Amino acid sequence: MFGTSHAVLPVCPAAFAQPARAAHREPVGPEDLARARPAAELPPEGPWSFEAKADGWRGMVDLERRRVWSRQGRRLDARFPELLSPAEVGAVLDGEIVAVRGGRLEFGALQQSPQRRREEGVTVVLWAFDLLSFEGRSLRSLPYRQRRAELADWITTAGDGTVQLMPATPSRSGALEWLGPAWAEVGVQGVVAKPFAGTYRRGTASGWLKIRSRATTEAAVLGIARTGAVVLVLGRPGPDGALRPAGVSAPLAAPVAAELRPQLHAAGAQRWLPGALPGQDPVLYAPVEPVVVEVLADAAVDHGRWRHPVRVVRSRPDLHPGDLPPLE
Repeated sequence: MFGTSHAVLPVCPAAFAQPARAAHREPVGPEDLARARPAAELPPEGPWSFEAKADGWRGMVDLERRRVWSRQGRRLDARFPELLSPAEVGAVLDGEIVAVRGGRLEFGALQQSPQRRREEGVTVVLWAFDLLSFEGRSLRSLPYRQRRAELADWITTAGDGTVQLMPATPSRSGALEWLGPAWAEVGVQGVVAKPFAGTYRRGTASGWLKIRSRATTEAAVLGIARTGAVVLVLGRPGPDGALRPAGVSAPLAAPVAAELRPQLHAAGAQRWLPGALPGQDPVLYAPVEPVVVEVLADAAVDHGRWRHPVRVVRSRPDLHPGDLPPLE
Protein backbone atom coordinates (compact mmCIF):
# COMPACT_ATOMS: atom_id res chain seq x y z
CA MET A 1 0.00 0.00 0.00
CA PHE A 2 2.92 2.32 0.68
CA GLY A 3 5.64 3.00 -1.83
CA THR A 4 8.64 5.26 -1.64
CA SER A 5 7.78 7.60 -4.49
CA HIS A 6 4.13 7.53 -5.55
CA ALA A 7 2.04 7.65 -2.35
CA VAL A 8 3.49 11.01 -1.38
CA LEU A 9 5.68 13.39 -3.33
CA PRO A 10 9.50 13.21 -3.12
CA VAL A 11 11.97 16.04 -2.79
CA CYS A 12 15.33 16.70 -4.37
CA PRO A 13 17.23 19.29 -2.32
CA ALA A 14 19.68 19.83 -5.18
CA ALA A 15 16.85 21.17 -7.35
CA PHE A 16 16.52 24.37 -5.33
CA ALA A 17 18.39 27.55 -6.00
CA GLN A 18 20.57 28.79 -3.19
CA PRO A 19 19.47 32.31 -2.14
CA ALA A 20 21.60 34.48 0.07
CA ARG A 21 21.72 33.21 3.64
CA ALA A 22 20.46 35.24 6.57
CA ALA A 23 23.21 36.61 8.78
CA HIS A 24 21.69 35.05 11.90
CA ARG A 25 20.51 31.47 11.93
CA GLU A 26 18.02 30.72 14.70
CA PRO A 27 19.17 27.67 16.68
CA VAL A 28 16.76 24.77 16.59
CA GLY A 29 17.15 21.56 18.59
CA PRO A 30 15.07 18.50 19.42
CA GLU A 31 14.07 20.11 22.71
CA ASP A 32 12.09 22.62 20.62
CA LEU A 33 9.82 20.02 18.99
CA ALA A 34 6.06 20.33 19.23
CA ARG A 35 4.23 17.45 20.93
CA ALA A 36 0.68 16.17 20.54
CA ARG A 37 -1.66 15.60 23.48
CA PRO A 38 -3.56 12.29 23.51
CA ALA A 39 -7.27 12.59 22.67
CA ALA A 40 -10.06 10.04 22.65
CA GLU A 41 -11.64 11.07 19.35
CA LEU A 42 -11.19 13.32 16.34
CA PRO A 43 -12.17 16.99 16.79
CA PRO A 44 -14.89 18.51 14.58
CA GLU A 45 -14.14 19.20 10.94
CA GLY A 46 -13.38 22.79 9.95
CA PRO A 47 -10.42 24.40 11.72
CA TRP A 48 -8.32 21.21 11.71
CA SER A 49 -5.95 19.40 9.39
CA PHE A 50 -5.84 15.65 9.95
CA GLU A 51 -2.47 13.96 9.36
CA ALA A 52 -1.79 10.24 9.25
CA LYS A 53 0.18 8.98 12.26
CA ALA A 54 2.88 6.74 10.81
CA ASP A 55 4.55 3.88 12.68
CA GLY A 56 8.09 5.21 12.87
CA TRP A 57 10.55 7.28 14.86
CA ARG A 58 9.92 10.99 15.37
CA GLY A 59 12.91 12.80 13.95
CA MET A 60 14.25 16.27 13.25
CA VAL A 61 16.52 16.56 10.23
CA ASP A 62 18.84 19.53 9.64
CA LEU A 63 19.90 19.19 6.00
CA GLU A 64 22.40 22.05 6.17
CA ARG A 65 24.32 20.79 9.20
CA ARG A 66 23.69 17.17 8.12
CA ARG A 67 22.27 16.07 11.45
CA VAL A 68 19.40 13.83 12.48
CA TRP A 69 17.99 13.90 16.01
CA SER A 70 15.48 11.71 17.78
CA ARG A 71 12.72 13.26 19.87
CA GLN A 72 14.80 12.48 22.96
CA GLY A 73 17.80 14.40 21.57
CA ARG A 74 19.93 11.43 20.46
CA ARG A 75 21.97 11.88 17.30
CA LEU A 76 20.84 9.46 14.58
CA ASP A 77 23.09 10.54 11.69
CA ALA A 78 25.00 7.24 11.59
CA ARG A 79 21.85 5.14 11.90
CA PHE A 80 20.02 6.91 9.07
CA PRO A 81 22.60 8.20 6.57
CA GLU A 82 19.92 7.78 3.86
CA LEU A 83 18.22 10.95 5.11
CA LEU A 84 21.20 13.22 4.58
CA SER A 85 21.35 14.51 1.02
CA PRO A 86 24.79 15.27 -0.42
CA ALA A 87 23.48 18.71 -1.41
CA GLU A 88 23.70 21.56 1.08
CA VAL A 89 20.19 22.82 1.73
CA GLY A 90 19.33 25.15 4.59
CA ALA A 91 16.20 23.34 5.72
CA VAL A 92 15.21 21.98 9.13
CA LEU A 93 12.43 19.40 8.93
CA ASP A 94 10.19 17.75 11.49
CA GLY A 95 8.65 14.40 10.65
CA GLU A 96 8.47 10.67 11.09
CA ILE A 97 11.35 8.41 10.05
CA VAL A 98 9.78 5.30 8.51
CA ALA A 99 11.05 2.06 7.00
CA VAL A 100 9.17 0.76 3.95
CA ARG A 101 9.23 -2.89 2.94
CA GLY A 102 6.81 -4.40 0.43
CA GLY A 103 4.36 -1.50 0.61
CA ARG A 104 4.15 -1.58 4.43
CA LEU A 105 5.77 0.43 7.20
CA GLU A 106 8.00 -1.82 9.30
CA PHE A 107 8.92 -0.35 12.67
CA GLY A 108 11.37 -3.13 13.57
CA ALA A 109 13.54 -2.44 10.51
CA LEU A 110 14.43 0.98 11.95
CA GLN A 111 16.53 -0.83 14.55
CA GLN A 112 18.59 -2.58 11.86
CA SER A 113 21.91 -1.31 10.53
CA PRO A 114 21.94 0.64 7.25
CA GLN A 115 23.82 -2.22 5.59
CA ARG A 116 21.26 -4.81 6.66
CA ARG A 117 18.40 -2.61 5.46
CA ARG A 118 20.05 -2.31 2.05
CA GLU A 119 20.59 -6.07 1.88
CA GLU A 120 16.94 -6.75 2.76
CA GLY A 121 15.49 -4.16 0.40
CA VAL A 122 14.18 -1.82 3.13
CA THR A 123 13.91 1.87 2.23
CA VAL A 124 14.12 4.57 4.91
CA VAL A 125 12.49 7.93 4.23
CA LEU A 126 11.41 10.94 6.27
CA TRP A 127 7.67 11.57 6.11
CA ALA A 128 7.95 15.30 6.78
CA PHE A 129 5.03 17.17 8.31
CA ASP A 130 6.67 20.51 9.13
CA LEU A 131 9.30 22.88 7.77
CA LEU A 132 10.79 24.68 10.77
CA SER A 133 13.23 26.89 8.91
CA PHE A 134 14.51 27.39 5.38
CA GLU A 135 17.70 29.21 4.34
CA GLY A 136 18.02 30.90 7.73
CA ARG A 137 14.37 32.01 7.87
CA SER A 138 12.38 30.60 10.80
CA LEU A 139 8.87 29.49 9.85
CA ARG A 140 7.66 28.58 13.32
CA SER A 141 5.71 31.81 13.81
CA LEU A 142 3.69 31.14 10.64
CA PRO A 143 0.30 29.40 10.83
CA TYR A 144 0.26 25.67 10.13
CA ARG A 145 -1.61 26.18 6.84
CA GLN A 146 1.22 28.34 5.46
CA ARG A 147 4.03 26.13 6.77
CA ARG A 148 2.36 23.09 5.21
CA ALA A 149 1.98 24.91 1.89
CA GLU A 150 5.67 25.90 1.81
CA LEU A 151 6.69 22.36 2.72
CA ALA A 152 4.47 20.90 0.00
CA ASP A 153 5.79 23.36 -2.60
CA TRP A 154 9.36 22.44 -1.70
CA ILE A 155 8.72 18.71 -1.90
CA THR A 156 6.68 18.94 -5.11
CA THR A 157 9.55 20.57 -6.99
CA ALA A 158 11.07 17.11 -7.79
CA GLY A 159 13.38 14.74 -6.06
CA ASP A 160 14.81 11.40 -5.13
CA GLY A 161 12.29 10.25 -2.51
CA THR A 162 14.48 10.80 0.56
CA VAL A 163 11.93 13.22 2.04
CA GLN A 164 8.22 12.79 1.41
CA LEU A 165 5.12 14.68 2.50
CA MET A 166 3.10 13.21 5.36
CA PRO A 167 -0.44 12.46 4.06
CA ALA A 168 -3.06 14.88 5.39
CA THR A 169 -6.71 15.72 4.77
CA PRO A 170 -9.17 18.40 5.94
CA SER A 171 -11.93 15.74 5.89
CA ARG A 172 -12.91 14.19 9.21
CA SER A 173 -14.55 11.25 7.44
CA GLY A 174 -11.33 10.66 5.50
CA ALA A 175 -9.35 10.76 8.73
CA LEU A 176 -11.71 8.23 10.30
CA GLU A 177 -10.61 5.74 7.63
CA TRP A 178 -7.03 6.01 8.89
CA LEU A 179 -8.27 4.79 12.28
CA GLY A 180 -9.52 1.54 10.74
CA PRO A 181 -7.85 -1.88 10.94
CA ALA A 182 -6.90 -1.99 7.24
CA TRP A 183 -4.61 1.01 7.67
CA ALA A 184 -3.24 -0.31 10.96
CA GLU A 185 -2.05 -3.43 9.13
CA VAL A 186 0.17 -1.36 6.84
CA GLY A 187 1.58 0.92 9.53
CA VAL A 188 -0.80 3.86 10.10
CA GLN A 189 -1.35 4.03 13.86
CA GLY A 190 -3.89 6.80 13.99
CA VAL A 191 -4.31 10.51 13.27
CA VAL A 192 -2.71 13.74 14.48
CA ALA A 193 -5.07 16.74 14.32
CA LYS A 194 -3.45 20.17 13.93
CA PRO A 195 -5.20 23.57 13.93
CA PHE A 196 -4.80 25.34 10.58
CA ALA A 197 -4.18 28.65 12.34
CA GLY A 198 -1.72 27.28 14.89
CA THR A 199 1.93 28.36 15.04
CA TYR A 200 4.72 25.88 15.77
CA ARG A 201 5.37 25.98 19.50
CA ARG A 202 7.44 23.87 21.83
CA GLY A 203 5.77 21.00 23.69
CA THR A 204 1.98 20.74 23.69
CA ALA A 205 1.44 24.50 23.24
CA SER A 206 0.89 24.03 19.49
CA GLY A 207 -2.49 22.46 20.21
CA TRP A 208 -1.89 19.21 18.33
CA LEU A 209 -4.06 16.20 19.24
CA LYS A 210 -3.07 12.54 18.83
CA ILE A 211 -5.80 9.97 18.27
CA ARG A 212 -4.57 6.38 18.16
CA SER A 213 -6.19 3.49 16.31
CA ARG A 214 -7.55 1.14 18.96
CA ALA A 215 -9.41 -2.14 18.94
CA THR A 216 -10.70 -4.48 21.62
CA THR A 217 -9.05 -7.86 21.99
CA GLU A 218 -8.23 -10.32 24.76
CA ALA A 219 -5.13 -11.08 26.80
CA ALA A 220 -4.14 -13.30 29.72
CA VAL A 221 -3.15 -11.68 33.01
CA LEU A 222 0.28 -13.07 33.94
CA GLY A 223 1.09 -10.90 36.93
CA ILE A 224 0.65 -7.73 38.97
CA ALA A 225 3.21 -4.93 38.94
CA ARG A 226 3.47 -1.76 40.98
CA THR A 227 5.09 1.10 39.10
CA GLY A 228 3.60 3.95 41.12
CA ALA A 229 0.16 2.50 40.33
CA VAL A 230 -1.20 -1.03 39.99
CA VAL A 231 -0.76 -2.37 36.47
CA LEU A 232 -1.01 -5.85 35.00
CA VAL A 233 1.52 -7.83 33.01
CA LEU A 234 -0.40 -9.31 30.09
CA GLY A 235 0.37 -12.27 27.88
CA ARG A 236 -0.54 -14.09 24.71
CA PRO A 237 0.54 -17.51 23.40
CA GLY A 238 3.84 -17.73 21.54
CA PRO A 239 4.45 -19.92 18.47
CA ASP A 240 4.81 -22.95 20.74
CA GLY A 241 1.44 -22.28 22.40
CA ALA A 242 2.95 -21.31 25.77
CA LEU A 243 1.90 -18.00 27.31
CA ARG A 244 4.55 -15.30 27.15
CA PRO A 245 4.52 -11.62 28.19
CA ALA A 246 2.96 -9.38 25.54
CA GLY A 247 2.89 -6.04 27.37
CA VAL A 248 1.62 -4.13 30.36
CA SER A 249 -1.65 -2.41 31.12
CA ALA A 250 -2.34 1.18 31.94
CA PRO A 251 -3.24 1.72 35.62
CA LEU A 252 -6.46 -0.12 36.37
CA ALA A 253 -9.70 1.80 36.82
CA ALA A 254 -11.17 1.22 40.28
CA PRO A 255 -14.21 -0.80 39.08
CA VAL A 256 -12.00 -3.07 36.94
CA ALA A 257 -9.55 -3.59 39.82
CA ALA A 258 -12.44 -4.52 42.13
CA GLU A 259 -13.80 -6.99 39.56
CA LEU A 260 -10.43 -8.69 39.05
CA ARG A 261 -9.12 -8.74 42.62
CA PRO A 262 -10.90 -11.97 43.72
CA GLN A 263 -9.86 -13.74 40.49
CA LEU A 264 -6.09 -13.21 40.80
CA HIS A 265 -4.14 -15.82 42.75
CA ALA A 266 -0.40 -15.75 43.40
CA ALA A 267 1.71 -18.21 41.40
CA GLY A 268 5.37 -18.03 42.42
CA ALA A 269 8.17 -15.63 43.21
CA GLN A 270 8.50 -12.16 41.73
CA ARG A 271 10.28 -11.85 38.40
CA TRP A 272 11.41 -9.21 35.93
CA LEU A 273 9.76 -8.36 32.63
CA PRO A 274 12.41 -6.91 30.26
CA GLY A 275 11.64 -3.67 28.46
CA ALA A 276 9.77 -4.16 25.21
CA LEU A 277 12.21 -1.90 23.32
CA PRO A 278 15.81 -0.78 23.81
CA GLY A 279 15.92 1.93 26.46
CA GLN A 280 12.70 0.89 28.21
CA ASP A 281 12.92 -0.05 31.87
CA PRO A 282 12.19 -3.60 33.03
CA VAL A 283 9.14 -4.19 35.23
CA LEU A 284 9.12 -6.23 38.44
CA TYR A 285 5.91 -8.19 38.86
CA ALA A 286 4.30 -10.91 40.98
CA PRO A 287 3.06 -13.83 38.83
CA VAL A 288 -0.57 -14.95 39.11
CA GLU A 289 -2.59 -17.85 37.76
CA PRO A 290 -3.58 -16.68 34.25
CA VAL A 291 -7.09 -15.33 33.68
CA VAL A 292 -8.43 -13.68 30.54
CA VAL A 293 -9.38 -10.00 30.28
CA GLU A 294 -10.69 -7.80 27.49
CA VAL A 295 -8.34 -4.96 26.59
CA LEU A 296 -8.36 -1.89 24.37
CA ALA A 297 -5.05 -1.75 22.51
CA ASP A 298 -3.56 0.41 19.79
CA ALA A 299 -2.01 -0.87 16.59
CA ALA A 300 1.65 -0.70 17.68
CA VAL A 301 2.86 -4.31 17.96
CA ASP A 302 6.50 -5.28 17.63
CA HIS A 303 8.00 -8.78 17.99
CA GLY A 304 4.87 -10.08 19.67
CA ARG A 305 4.65 -7.24 22.21
CA TRP A 306 2.34 -4.26 22.56
CA ARG A 307 4.61 -1.24 22.41
CA HIS A 308 2.30 0.95 24.52
CA PRO A 309 0.25 0.21 27.64
CA VAL A 310 -3.22 -1.20 26.92
CA ARG A 311 -6.41 -0.46 28.84
CA VAL A 312 -8.10 -3.34 30.63
CA VAL A 313 -11.85 -3.09 30.02
CA ARG A 314 -13.28 -6.06 31.93
CA SER A 315 -12.85 -9.66 32.96
CA ARG A 316 -13.62 -12.45 30.50
CA PRO A 317 -14.31 -15.50 32.71
CA ASP A 318 -16.01 -17.16 29.73
CA LEU A 319 -12.64 -17.53 27.99
CA HIS A 320 -9.62 -19.73 28.78
CA PRO A 321 -6.03 -18.54 28.17
CA GLY A 322 -5.64 -21.46 25.77
CA ASP A 323 -8.34 -19.90 23.56
CA LEU A 324 -6.18 -16.86 22.77
CA PRO A 325 -4.27 -16.49 19.46
CA PRO A 326 -0.64 -15.29 19.23
CA LEU A 327 -0.07 -11.54 19.02
CA GLU A 328 1.20 -10.65 15.54
